[in-house]
Amino acid sequence: MASYTDHIRPNQRYKNCHPLDSTVLIVREYDGGDRVKVTDTRGKNVRWINAKTLRPSATKPNGEPYKSGYAPA
Repeated sequence: MASYTDHIRPNQRYKNCHPLDSTVLIVREYDGGDRVKVTDTRGKNVRWINAKTLRPSATKPNGEPYKSGYAPA
């Protein structure tokens, strides 16, 4: 069975799923655990976030869009 974090790779870009937020994050470090080190597109604002917030797709299995988390840009 695939893990919920199998899609996460370094240097991937993720955009915010909320329609009013234009934040884009870049994955800098990920060791397969529950935390991912990300930065903004300028390489600043380094922070750790929960890996579950990085979704494999912007839509749920039923086709409805997510309103929270980040999806591949």
